[in-house]
Amino acid sequence: MSGAVVIDMQLSGARIGRVRVMTRRPQASDLFVGRDRREVALLIPRLFSVCAAAQGQALRAAVACALGGPPADHRADPVAAEAAREQLLTLLPPAGLAPFASVFTTLPDPEAFRAKMEAEFLGCDAASWLQTATLDGLADWARSGAGALAGECARRLAAAEPVSSTSTLLAPFSAADSLRHWGRLTDAMCRAPEWREGPAETGAIARTAPTRALLGALGGRPLLQRWVARLTELLAYATRGEASRCGFVSSARVADDTGRAVVETARGALMHEVTLRGDRVERYAIVAPTEWNFHPAGPMRTWLEGVEVTGVEAALGLAKAVAAALDPCVECRFEVTADR
Repeated sequence: MSGAVVIDMQLSGARIGRVRVMTRRPQASDLFVGRDRREVALLIPRLFSVCAAAQGQALRAAVACALGGPPADHRADPVAAEAAREQLLTLLPPAGLAPFASVFTTLPDPEAFRAKMEAEFLGCDAASWLQTATLDGLADWARSGAGALAGECARRLAAAEPVSSTSTLLAPFSAADSLRHWGRLTDAMCRAPEWREGPAETGAIARTAPTRALLGALGGRPLLQRWVARLTELLAYATRGEASRCGFVSSARVADDTGRAVVETARGALMHEVTLRGDRVERYAIVAPTEWNFHPAGPMRTWLEGVEVTGVEAALGLAKAVAAALDPCVECRFEVTADR
């Protein structure tokens, strides 16, 4: 689906002053209302080139509950594999991924994927890497240069970070859980979702931070922390190790003829809610991870405002790094102006 996240920054002297974050893309209701549910199912993979499997699973699960079917809560292998692919794409710059294109063909087979990861990316045993618990341990691995990801980690250890790392993390939740917090998915919720009347961040960091000592040790390095969180989930997928909500699909009935689904994608919680009248869509609402993570008052703004920079290029570079850490599913556009 077309759209963009627009980040508008105003430089004031040697600091980033005001930051405005705007997500601009059409709402699902504009595209789906009045159509037959089967037609909508055909539209989904054409509209969502990113996370198409997750979007399709969310549609099917929400429609099934709207039609009176039982609630669901299970891991969907195609969604888990898709999430692993999306996470892998964020771990190296695009130019750095070219030599490793063959790894993507192994994703549906976690065992083959693990072997590729260990040989070409990690330079060590995946299960051993997952035992890393301190910043010193992470730095030792990065300095070893063992595997492409170690070199990328070393680069990130030396990179500039935002001064602030404040962000409310949205714990994983099922569709049934969601009903206790959001009775219906309103248009306002779809455009700027909130948790307890404020912005919250979803994704790998929210799913893994509570149980990983290493992520706690990286609390003052939010960009590196999120990179490590994605690598942690990717290796958990490869080793079939610890339980993770990533790749899970759950659904619940909201009311007569209305169903809701929640899918934990690479970028975070995706919610679909559909109301049917017969086989036609009367109302459709989607709350996507990008709207959570690029909330107007979320981390994109709070991490950047007040940061000292040497000029427009430095401000733009930091903003791009923050946006990449939050990983939008649409294009990011940056506008920077400076006081004269």
